[in-house]
Amino acid sequence: GRQSDAEAGYQDSIDKLLSAAEMQPTGSEAWVYYRKRAAAIADGTGRLDAAIDLFRSTLADASGSPALIAEMRNDLAYALSRRAGPGDLENAANQIALALKKLQHPALHHTRGKVLEAQGQTKDAAGSYRAALALDPGHPASLASLALLLARGDTLDRAEARQYIERSDELDLSDVDEGVRGEFATAASLLEDG
Repeated sequence: GRQSDAEAGYQDSIDKLLSAAEMQPTGSEAWVYYRKRAAAIADGTGRLDAAIDLFRSTLADASGSPALIAEMRNDLAYALSRRAGPGDLENAANQIALALKKLQHPALHHTRGKVLEAQGQTKDAAGSYRAALALDPGHPASLASLALLLARGDTLDRAEARQYIERSDELDLSDVDEGVRGEFATAASLLEDG
């Protein structure tokens, strides 16, 4: 039915991107770009293991733009943190550490925060979200994650969480990922209930 047609369409897109990548010199920026896009489609369609394999194999031969490689490491770390199998969180933390050596970017600090949070290191996670906000005070994902993390905390944390919720009210969140909007909503709900 429709779902299998959609799955076939996604697989066709992945196959076309991988074919386009193979026409490029291995490791080149174009090769990395096409493979990264294919991995992102695999990830977005629930094929997390396939996405992780593509991210890993691409990073093994990638060269070129440090920013593009850092972005790929971020994508791999985020996928690993969501899979959270044996060794995945440690591997995710290592990928983010390598990326942060090359590039300071809010998304990298946000993913580091998510990994630390998954490891139960909430104070360090909050520090990573704050580092992201130091680079971009309006970074929606970091505002949401920090607000939610703090909304679960003590009275002082909850007061700070309210500040981040108020800051988010000043942002246009129409283009923001549904998960980010969900974190804001959950944090706001926790603050109302508390």
